[in-house]
Amino acid sequence: MRAVQGSLDGAVGASLGPDVGDPAVSVGHVGRSQGWTPRHSPGGTMTAGLLPLSVLLAPSPAPSEPGPAATPGRLEEVMSNIAEAQPSAPTWLVICTGLAALGLSGSFVFIDWLVSASHEGAHAVMSDFTSKLEWVKIPLNGNPGTKPSDDTGHLASIAIGVVGYIGPSLFGLLGAVLLAHDHPVAVLWLAIVLFAALLWNITNPFGFVVVGLLGGFVLVVAWSTSIRSQTTVAYLMVWSLLIAGLGDVAKLAVKSDHTRLRELTWIPARIWALSHLAFCAYALYLGGRMLLTG
Repeated sequence: MRAVQGSLDGAVGASLGPDVGDPAVSVGHVGRSQGWTPRHSPGGTMTAGLLPLSVLLAPSPAPSEPGPAATPGRLEEVMSNIAEAQPSAPTWLVICTGLAALGLSGSFVFIDWLVSASHEGAHAVMSDFTSKLEWVKIPLNGNPGTKPSDDTGHLASIAIGVVGYIGPSLFGLLGAVLLAHDHPVAVLWLAIVLFAALLWNITNPFGFVVVGLLGGFVLVVAWSTSIRSQTTVAYLMVWSLLIAGLGDVAKLAVKSDHTRLRELTWIPARIWALSHLAFCAYALYLGGRMLLTG
């Protein structure tokens, strides 16, 4: 066995270079340059203290996998964007989205759905604050409706009736305030939360589809697109609420809400329609001014 070990040591030493194979050189040259400790072989011959054969022949360990990158995920990025202000939108973008909302108002079904959802959403929010909400319906044909509980008080019923036709303009004003402070991402995520809350209270299939499509579209934009695209959609949505909100009451037609308010207050329904028109017109002026001047 000693003879075999000596033969293997000699073979390994020869493979390391011409100097290592020579016992006389291996001690001085290899020992000093490589830091190996000379040792005496059992036969009395001085040889280099080579690594054991089992170590030399062992496979090299596989490189360890790198750990996860220390970068925030998409959720953390979204939360950061909601809290932080984005770059101010250029004036041309604000004007173009306003003109687009004006052209689409009354002719694009998504804008009509947005106004209907905002109208019923305002009823629903006020119902939750003042009493108990029973259901919300947005039918394919016919008027949308919101039903508070039967034990809703008199003043609460008036408040629920008032906010319906000013709901789109109120939501538009809220969005304009956020956009004036350079928070378009926050506008989209606030809309997503409100759509989700409304979807929870929708009781008819078509209304569920309408609100689901609106909320789903905004969610895709907020999650998957660039800040510039999110800013464009946020401005288009806010302009649409302000413009279409006014258009919804500009006809001065007596609607079911006005009739209900007349029954509750003995104030003529036409007066309620005029008051809604005045509020929505002022909301458009105020919101548009905030959007254009920042």
